[in-house]
Amino acid sequence: MIFQLLLGLCGLVTSVVASIPAGPYQFVFLYYAYRIEVEAFGAQGTYIAPFCVGSLPKGDCNFDDFLKHVQPADTPKWNGATGVTDILPDVEVAAQKLRALGTETYAFTKIDFNNITRPPKPGGLAAVLDIAMARVEQALPKIKVPGKLLSGLQTAMGQVWTKRMVENYANEKKEVRKWKNKVQVPKNVKANLKAMPVITKSDTQLGFNNDQPFTRVDFEATTRKEDPVVRQLFRDYQNNPLLRDSMHQAIIQRCDDLRTRIKVLVDGC
Repeated sequence: MIFQLLLGLCGLVTSVVASIPAGPYQFVFLYYAYRIEVEAFGAQGTYIAPFCVGSLPKGDCNFDDFLKHVQPADTPKWNGATGVTDILPDVEVAAQKLRALGTETYAFTKIDFNNITRPPKPGGLAAVLDIAMARVEQALPKIKVPGKLLSGLQTAMGQVWTKRMVENYANEKKEVRKWKNKVQVPKNVKANLKAMPVITKSDTQLGFNNDQPFTRVDFEATTRKEDPVVRQLFRDYQNNPLLRDSMHQAIIQRCDDLRTRIKVLVDGC
């Protein structure tokens, strides 16, 4: 009943902007969720890619079958081979194969929402991830040895979160500057905001090993010499995701929630 309610609410969820760094890992995560469903319910019982007609003996989809099925119809048609031959591939190898094909050319940052789940059509990536995770949780009690399936799922979602976090902080300074220009405040405060330099700092306390250097805005140092009104404005901005790039913030939070739920499943095995 709860799962049916989740499906019904999916159309209300706002679509999330694509991420080139995270896109390949999102595909791998959804593929692993699909494989977990197949293991538990068979090829005809999946909610992820339910209409995927695969080349495997029981009619289920391998990695390339899945990729072709969920790729958006309005992007260049891809009918090649990734080179991924394992039914349960190494996450990094699979993601690298996708990047080698060209994430921008073939839009491996996007998903065809008409084909990725059973109807009704989900309203965005967050809804798709919710459906996938709900089905994983339903499927696991039916799988005797889920270790490799869960490991792939966990690694893929960890990388989705990591890539989106790094990408988000890379854009943070630009987002602050945009906010300074559009925020509605009295003229004297506006003048102070425009004149205020945005100070950044290196941050290595995010809990993951990033593969590229990045900085984030140092809100404390930026506002230290400003008047109380400006400092409060910045505190409000810093603490309210809706004042920032809310779509990115929302999907990052959703991915972090999924990481926690997957860890609970892994620890319980």
